[in-house]
Amino acid sequence: MSEQELQQIFTGHFHDGDVEITGDGKHFDVRIISEQFADLSMLKRQQMVYSLVSEHIKNGYLHALNIHALTTSEWDERNG
Repeated sequence: MSEQELQQIFTGHFHDGDVEITGDGKHFDVRIISEQFADLSMLKRQQMVYSLVSEHIKNGYLHALNIHALTTSEWDERNG
């Protein structure tokens, strides 16, 4: 799977957010900043992101995601 393919999937769902993806074709770091995460636990946020690519994980096209799912204010707090 390419970074561009993942970018399309996540940008299509988190159209109001900022999506950044890096990886090697099987393992990816995904940073999504979106207000859709407001009031959700970290577990619910990860479940939301994984649900968008679950078929790709099941069929082995995608192996692993390292997910950073934050709201804009959380991102701002972390990056001063």
